[in-house]
Amino acid sequence: MIINTASWAQRRCVRPQRHSFFSSAQAVRNVVFFRHMHFPRSGAFLFIAVTAASAASTNDTGLDWNRLPQFPLAKLLDGPAREGVRIAFDGVVAEGRGGEVILRGSAASGKRWEAHLPAPNFGHIYRADIDGDGTADYVIFSAGGAASPVTRMTVLLMDRQGLPVPFEASVPAAEGGRSLIDLGGGHAGLLVSTSDRSPWDSRVDASCSGHWTTQLYRAENYGWVEFRGAAAGLTFSFVHRWMNCCRLCVANEEAPPLRPAPAPPLPNSGTSAAGALTGTMNGIPGCGQVAAATIVYDRRDLREVAFAAKGSSYLSGLVDRITSDNARIELRGVNRTSAGCSANLLWATK
Repeated sequence: MIINTASWAQRRCVRPQRHSFFSSAQAVRNVVFFRHMHFPRSGAFLFIAVTAASAASTNDTGLDWNRLPQFPLAKLLDGPAREGVRIAFDGVVAEGRGGEVILRGSAASGKRWEAHLPAPNFGHIYRADIDGDGTADYVIFSAGGAASPVTRMTVLLMDRQGLPVPFEASVPAAEGGRSLIDLGGGHAGLLVSTSDRSPWDSRVDASCSGHWTTQLYRAENYGWVEFRGAAAGLTFSFVHRWMNCCRLCVANEEAPPLRPAPAPPLPNSGTSAAGALTGTMNGIPGCGQVAAATIVYDRRDLREVAFAAKGSSYLSGLVDRITSDNARIELRGVNRTSAGCSANLLWATK
């Protein structure tokens, strides 16, 4: 773990923030969608969470983006797909409908697949072999805007059958595709940065210093796994101390020394099937409530993918079908909370 400390003399003024919100409040079987955080007293529930990434300046991660080896991406086209308009690339058809973009394709075996993305997340489409398996994968960046500090990156890793395995992350808008770095040997690595307010500097208020931690993930067996060690001239995880000062926080250079608080435990942003928790929508052993960011329902003739979107009728309908079919589910990339389990990917099979 590398600690990179911001100089007090720089007087850098940043305001890291993290927000979470949830889709509209309605209950579908044992699935609850909600606007305000509310946990039931008992029972197994699934919460579909939509998260917005930190709005802090991307420079405060301490990374020198210009020195990182960028993984080559080939641009296919620019979206977004307008309502009712279809566009095609590599045998995949994308159609804008009802605030979503629906991607449809088929595997060599004839098995169909479809993926539903929020329309704003479908902005710029690239092709690249992310995991080095010889099959082209797809990277999609949200359209964003000039004032947006982050962009949503969607990755569809295409397995050897030609079926998608989804992943989503928020990356700095100013850096775009540079969050995917070249690890050599035809493999890409993804940089994921998170911030905390664990204080380390006594010269500012307690909530005015903390850490940016950048983790490196790489694709293995169609899941994303954290890598720790040396890569791209850095050692991961990479920790950079940030500090607010000047007009944002009260500065007191006469304050006594502060014993720096350690950075909190790092989140699991991966989607590896290794160590997945299994069960059904009626309950996962060891979990109370369950939150999921992305859902896959894989059946014999169709693989459906749904990314979290506010008020998505397709998403609620997919959860309803998984529940009524009593399908087996896996929670991949689990973070445990006081309320239960939060998964980056819920994979259901029937």
